[in-house]
Amino acid sequence: MLKIATTFNQDYDGGKYAPVYARWDARSQAILSEADYIQRHKDCPGARNTPSRTESASPGPNGEWLVQYEIGGQQLTDYWFYVRHRWVFDLVLSNPDTVKLYRLPPQQYAAAIGCTH
Repeated sequence: MLKIATTFNQDYDGGKYAPVYARWDARSQAILSEADYIQRHKDCPGARNTPSRTESASPGPNGEWLVQYEIGGQQLTDYWFYVRHRWVFDLVLSNPDTVKLYRLPPQQYAAAIGCTH
C-alpha cells in the first residue's frame, strides 16, 4: 500500500494525471471525468513547487487505509480502500474542499484556485 500511495503522489507531483485519476474510486470519478480532470490541471497546473513526501500507511477503523504525507511542512491524510483486488484513492474523504472545486464549471474552478490562463 505504501508503495502505491508513494507512486500516486509522485505521479501527481510530476503532472502525470491519467494514472492518478485511474486510482480514484468510482465515487470520486463520478465527480469529474478523466478528460476534464486532466484538462483542468493542464490549464491550471497550480503553484505547488514543493513535492510531497509519503510517510506511512496504516489501517483505519472503518476498513480504509490512512496514508500520511507531508507537503511543505503540512501534514495530510489520504484515504485508500482495497476494492476488487486493487487499491483505490477516495478523493471525497481525502480532500472534500477539492471536491467542491471540481464540481464548479471550468472558469469558476480556475478563478477559485487563482489561475490566470
